[in-house]
Amino acid sequence: MTAIPPPFGFIVPGRPPEASFTQLSPTKFSVSVPSPTPITEVVVFLTSPLPPSTGLVLYSTSPSPPSSTSPEWNMLGCLLPNSPSAVFRLSIAGGNGVTTFGASLEPLTTIQNLSPPTHQDRVGVANKIAMDLYHFMSSFVPPGNAGNTHMTVPTGVFERWIKRFKEKSSRDPDFFLKVQD
Repeated sequence: MTAIPPPFGFIVPGRPPEASFTQLSPTKFSVSVPSPTPITEVVVFLTSPLPPSTGLVLYSTSPSPPSSTSPEWNMLGCLLPNSPSAVFRLSIAGGNGVTTFGASLEPLTTIQNLSPPTHQDRVGVANKIAMDLYHFMSSFVPPGNAGNTHMTVPTGVFERWIKRFKEKSSRDPDFFLKVQD
């Protein structure tokens, strides 16, 4: 497909602006961005008015090797006629992968039925991370202290957990979401 200038702009802070997306259909656009360093946020803004009664829904994929054929799309949020720009917070680990960002012009009635990540979702993620730390620290409690209400762990356990967390998240940014409570 051809690269055309869409009615919006896209910036990963610290990198050049993305001026052209690939038009996949009359209402869908995408751009693939190498992810050698972490991507913590993107800025998206309208450069011209949207068609009447439409908004722009934004998506991203997790970093994947260039040979990956079926990425998993995650909704970031949307731009509307009354909110023509937004900063979206992300947690994309750096590496050798490519992150694809997509945009879709959708009727406002469709957008109203979509649910981007909410504060409640973020609280759930924080709880999963906390549970990962708790389970890691619990593994240092001697077997005879199972009913004890206090946990005594060796010095440096927290630093070891941070190192382990960073290593695991570099391989799979969503690993902690798979941890059972």
